[in-house]
Amino acid sequence: MAIDETINFTEKLAPYINPALGVLKEVFVCLYEILPIDPFNCHILQKFVLRYGDIQVKGDSGERTIKHVMS
Repeated sequence: MAIDETINFTEKLAPYINPALGVLKEVFVCLYEILPIDPFNCHILQKFVLRYGDIQVKGDSGERTIKHVMS
């Protein structure tokens, strides 16, 4: 059954929420498409933010937390 083999896209994309990697806009576009239609992936992203949201990442405007990048 396909539902048992569904990929948790947010779990795969969340580590790329880092401005230094250069794919931030693409990650947000993908998340924008996935999150409104899939509550489970929404839950996965919330768990990621709770766990890693206060980690500092470097970007064009200095160091910020993942939570700040997402806001």
